[in-house]
Amino acid sequence: MKYYTAMSDLSNSEDEILSNTSSIEDEYQTPDEISSEEEFENENETDKRRRLAKQYLENIREEANEIVNEQLMNKRKLIDTELDDSKQKKLKISNNIDEYNNFDAADLEREILENRLYKDNLSQEGKMYRYLASDFKDNIKIIKKQFNRTADYLTSMDLFQENAITTLLDLENNNMLNSGNKPPFLVTVSKDFIMTKYDISNFNTRIKKVKQIKIGDIKFKPKNLLTEHDNNTLEHYKNINSVVISPDGKNIVTGGMDRKLIIWSSETLNPIKGIPTKDRKGEVESMGFRNNSDQLFVACKDYKIRVYNVKQFQQMDTLFGHQGPITDVSVLNMERCISVGSYDKSLMLWKLQDESRLVFKLPQKVKSQEQLKQDFIKYKKDNKVKEDIKESIVMKDHKLPNFFPSPTTLDSCIMIDDTHFISSSDDGNIQLWSTQKKKPLFQVPQAHGFMNTNDKIRYTAEQDHLQIKLQENIQHNKHFKISAMANIPYSDLLITGSDSGVLKIWKIDIVSNKITLIKNVHDVYGMVMSIKVLNINDQKFRLIVCCSKEEKKGRWEKIGNKARNGIYDIVLEREGK
Repeated sequence: MKYYTAMSDLSNSEDEILSNTSSIEDEYQTPDEISSEEEFENENETDKRRRLAKQYLENIREEANEIVNEQLMNKRKLIDTELDDSKQKKLKISNNIDEYNNFDAADLEREILENRLYKDNLSQEGKMYRYLASDFKDNIKIIKKQFNRTADYLTSMDLFQENAITTLLDLENNNMLNSGNKPPFLVTVSKDFIMTKYDISNFNTRIKKVKQIKIGDIKFKPKNLLTEHDNNTLEHYKNINSVVISPDGKNIVTGGMDRKLIIWSSETLNPIKGIPTKDRKGEVESMGFRNNSDQLFVACKDYKIRVYNVKQFQQMDTLFGHQGPITDVSVLNMERCISVGSYDKSLMLWKLQDESRLVFKLPQKVKSQEQLKQDFIKYKKDNKVKEDIKESIVMKDHKLPNFFPSPTTLDSCIMIDDTHFISSSDDGNIQLWSTQKKKPLFQVPQAHGFMNTNDKIRYTAEQDHLQIKLQENIQHNKHFKISAMANIPYSDLLITGSDSGVLKIWKIDIVSNKITLIKNVHDVYGMVMSIKVLNINDQKFRLIVCCSKEEKKGRWEKIGNKARNGIYDIVLEREGK
């Protein structure tokens, strides 16, 4: 009972307080407020909401007008102050020069770090971030071109440059394999089983031969080779098709038609380990190391790509999918690679982490000679290509050359970034691919032009003698086949070579999906086997071009009287540096 009485006393006291406050408000209430309350006395809920909403909008408009007026006043004040300060600019110039000379090093470091982080972000995403093609066209000029003769027929070449591609992600994950300051060097192999190491660190002198050894011979073929697992000797006994240098510069890997890989020491050129492909058709066609990794991708003739760990001397994975011999493979930073299978006319992107692949194919529809001619004319007009006798020789009467039908093989490929790729076919065309489309985005027809000689048709399926005589008079123009491609990773620059005597430098535009020619390097004679680029801070470049008088796998075609065995050394430098 005491509890309820206390509560009743509290309620009575609260009623008294409320009555007092209401009486005070009634005393100070204006007649306008009384009239406004009387106006909305019979107002329902919907009208009340509508009225409050209108009032809220009016309040917002008033606040916005006040803000606009304040901004206008501030602008007027700024204009007045600028007019007053314009008279004092001449006095402040000397002070500004002193401030410029006494710049803050922390701000400069911050800008450099921001630029580096931006580029690292793009490289981690696998996107293009180095735009060098316009500089090669206007600002970068050839300052030296030398030829270094070799006595043997070269088949492959590779170049080592320390920390060529390094991102902050590699540093965080301890993926940096380069521990010391190693000078750049070059390694070549030949048909005579000779491996040569060159020093290319000095741009002002010729490349210097460091060491040369013989790494095989035909007589080294094992006599008691019972299974392919026993094919692990430390000498080659068949043609060497490819040589690569590991990203840390410690090991050299060679592979060829004898169905095995041999790992060599880059310092002494001594053999370390022989790894067989364990397949009677497993001839090695091409190889490529993943950047800042020991992962080696090997393209083989048995329609497979083998993935090795060079440090562990073990095969880690095998990739199936092509329906023809795999002629080339290319890889960048991410755990993925691209490959081309010659006869199946397909380019494949392999994603090892996802265990998946994307297949890109050339159009299967065969074009007639008339359609190919129209495509050739359209490309010349759209890109405003002017014919040069040195660049692309066409018939003297300015008639269009006779074209081959659609390509039969894809021969080589290269990764521009992780979403854009370049391939070349046996008809001399260059294709631009993207992960967004299954067909080529752009195609350059007969990129290196046509030969001087016109060969007559020697073989025919016709049985009528009149038709045979008519066909004997038909001439077809041979095109130059693209034998090597190179680029600076994650840049818009592409370099192609053939036996035409001209190196061509192209610009890749991934926005408008075009490939345009920007520069020609003349007098590079011979069949170009490989092209490598030594880059120093995007200011100075050294193009190393490996040439030979013969094809890599045979001697069935004469390259020309001016063809030479050796290495072309071309130095380019940015003007004004």
